[in-house]
Amino acid sequence: HLTFAVAVGTPAERKAAVLAGADITIINRENVQWLIENSGLAFDFDTVVIDELSSFKNHQSKRFKALLKVRPRIKRIIGLTGTPSSNGLMDLWAEFRLLDMASAWQIYHTDRNNYFMPDKRNGQIIYSYKPLPYAEDAIYKQISDITISMKSTDYLQIPELISSQYEVQLSEDEKTAVGKAMQRMGNA
Repeated sequence: HLTFAVAVGTPAERKAAVLAGADITIINRENVQWLIENSGLAFDFDTVVIDELSSFKNHQSKRFKALLKVRPRIKRIIGLTGTPSSNGLMDLWAEFRLLDMASAWQIYHTDRNNYFMPDKRNGQIIYSYKPLPYAEDAIYKQISDITISMKSTDYLQIPELISSQYEVQLSEDEKTAVGKAMQRMGNA
């Protein structure tokens, strides 16, 4: 019973979708900055669901900065991802900064030395940090109040694999066509 609008395409098409008055407005992450900073529309969404939250792991990206500007106005924010920390635990900071304005900041800035130690560096310039031995459990415990983590075995029931092999006879013309197609793809 809910209506939805998909805000993609030209700026005019995106703007029309946002103004359509739908219950749900869908926008891709590439247009988040446009919506907040360039569309000229008021950002009055009370709930935001971010699919692939890990695409907001860089706190210096334009999309992250734009969403952070309006974050105090968002009553409920939900982040979905299959890879929350694909490059390590430091990736979690920006993601949880969006979800839980205060706690994430504390984990990574105020208390960063309690969880991480400098890794790659050039003199005083630190390029990366590595987690201390207990960091993963400690960080997950700190974010557990707003995090649900599921393994595929928790919710997925996949039937046993059935493998079938079929032999197909190709005519000479078909073999030639397949050979040409593979050459175009660079797989010959």
